[in-house]
Amino acid sequence: MNNKELLKGFRSSDTLRFPNVGSQGQQCLFVFDSNYIYPFFVSLFSLLSNSECPKKVMVACNDTMLPNNLQSKIESFCEILETNLEFINVKLEGELPISKGFNTATYAKLFAISNIPNPYVYFDVDTLFVRGIDEIWSSNFLPLGKQAFSARPDPGISYYDSKNQAILNSNGRYFNAGVMVVNPSEWESLGYAGVFPSILSNYKELGLEWLDQCVFNYLAAGNYKEIPSRFNFFVGEKASAEEISVFHFAGSHKKPWRIPQTLFRRFFYLRTQLFAEPYIEYLKYERAMMRFLKRNDSQLFKIVKKFRKVEFMKAPHLIDLFLYKFEMRKFGGVVKILHNFFTSRRRKLLGKVVTELL
Repeated sequence: MNNKELLKGFRSSDTLRFPNVGSQGQQCLFVFDSNYIYPFFVSLFSLLSNSECPKKVMVACNDTMLPNNLQSKIESFCEILETNLEFINVKLEGELPISKGFNTATYAKLFAISNIPNPYVYFDVDTLFVRGIDEIWSSNFLPLGKQAFSARPDPGISYYDSKNQAILNSNGRYFNAGVMVVNPSEWESLGYAGVFPSILSNYKELGLEWLDQCVFNYLAAGNYKEIPSRFNFFVGEKASAEEISVFHFAGSHKKPWRIPQTLFRRFFYLRTQLFAEPYIEYLKYERAMMRFLKRNDSQLFKIVKKFRKVEFMKAPHLIDLFLYKFEMRKFGGVVKILHNFFTSRRRKLLGKVVTELL
């Protein structure tokens, strides 16, 4: 029995692909830096546990985002899952603003498109696949004819009194870029490749808030093919009648890999969430992945376990959990001071562990 057969979950017997591109159409892209290796492992494991597609996994990066030693660990992980991996080396051009919201990963997501010849499906690493999604690689979801993207409308966007030109330019159809089908040939033919650098240089004047996503929406102006919400279901939104295929943990305080390690804090964390089911699902795939690695590659298992330890150390303090639950905006400054006081030692320990891993 090979490693693929050891991955338990739904497997579709149908082979669906984008037209005229063969198995190259069954490809997906992830973009992340060294801070998100562990969530990438869990996301990819859940994807391959439930779907025969993709036939190729692409990771867009440069040496700053993912040094060679980390790339080798990703290669080892994909090798044991018997998955075809390709690194897309992106060259970031010009002086690009770097801040909390505008980092190299967001830019790589934009610059990578011109380096990929065939259509692909992009996934954020904060996604969890709980059912088969082979259908998304079918021609039904491929954007064609003056459309470069297929995505779902973003349920968290407010159009009222917005100064974000990407939101205003979307004509009420601002989409979320966490899961989307991209057609590079349309991206080129519509002239987006030549236009988006000027949008980056004017992001302040345009009031852009979520850089790559806002750039996509500013360019598309509401012209995109819509995909069902089950392929990009936001954790916390009201469930629809459709069966959910992909949970998206959008939002800085909703990351499931930051669930605390101790039993009490883990229980408290889950109780503070309005919808605990996605977090329980995430823990299930985490455990399945670690068992799989332990059984098949003990050395890689130890490496991934170290990455998991780093995430445990980044877990929110109890004060953070109270803040998330009760939204104590009036006492935000006090909470921040207390949080810094209680977590200073943990940060020093975390720095040492990260240095050892890198």
